[in-house]
Amino acid sequence: MTFVNNAYAGGTSAKGVTQINIGISYSKAKILNTFYGSNEPNAGIVFSPIARIVLTLKNFSGNQLSFTYTSSVTGVRSDGLSLTAKYPVGTTVITWSSSDPCGNTGQAYSNIYVRPLNTVKFNVQYVGVTGGAATRGFVTSMLGSQITFPTTVSGVSVANGHGKFFATNAPIDNYLNATVEDAASTLRHRVAVTDTGTDWSVTVTLLSGDIINDELVDVLDWGAYVVRNVNADFDGNGAINATDGNIIIANFGLKGDTACGSSFTGSHEPIMAISVSDLVSQGLVDLVGADLNHDGWLDMEDVHMGTRGARLNRDGWVDVAVTRSAN
Repeated sequence: MTFVNNAYAGGTSAKGVTQINIGISYSKAKILNTFYGSNEPNAGIVFSPIARIVLTLKNFSGNQLSFTYTSSVTGVRSDGLSLTAKYPVGTTVITWSSSDPCGNTGQAYSNIYVRPLNTVKFNVQYVGVTGGAATRGFVTSMLGSQITFPTTVSGVSVANGHGKFFATNAPIDNYLNATVEDAASTLRHRVAVTDTGTDWSVTVTLLSGDIINDELVDVLDWGAYVVRNVNADFDGNGAINATDGNIIIANFGLKGDTACGSSFTGSHEPIMAISVSDLVSQGLVDLVGADLNHDGWLDMEDVHMGTRGARLNRDGWVDVAVTRSAN
């Protein structure tokens, strides 16, 4: 900004030009002054404004005199709050002002824009799964001080037991924790949300085995594995085999966490035995074939038979002769 004024240097009258340039730097600035909310929108943004004042004077002899110095700058926000206060969603204008010893003043403006949504980055790992590749989907929920935000993300490439970082957007809030699950095969797991200053980060490890998607690993999931439910291919190698069955055994009896803002109904305990008639009445008729000893129950005895090698043949009967144990 350039101003023309009568300047006086060393008591000598001179006609001069005073130029005041206000440069402003931000410690957490993003491109185009776009900021990302954290616990609250733009907590902790630090401004460092400096006014660079260049005085160019000509005395009566025609000699040009110039010098540069810096001066303090004051800033006023359009919402009237202090510069260090947290910035709300939307646009806040800051007016910067400074002056030189000759009485010239200058102003500059900053438009601070805070997005209504912020990026959440998820990093997912499957415990005990070390091979194969698949495209999976995830169901997440985030618990904030004011809102609960659920979302579903699909088409995530998973290989070697890891899900690549995938991202979604969430409304601005102070998020405390989040839940993540692969609805096709894992228990839901709740973890803390990390505020990185410019976005949120969620790192979670998931336990596989919940094929039925009831947040339990029990005889129902074992039954789904025995009858070759497509979601029983936990390691994504294209085959349902003993490796997948061992994952169910390793996590048998475990329970998943509740989604943010919800609760389980009933006792929500793992099922150790269920009659064939109940399977049919509950719409789980596909699991009837997992009653390997054909005693009318899908129970731990069938699980024991399966771990000892009993498998269904094409006629629905076991292809390994395993007698019922005395226990």
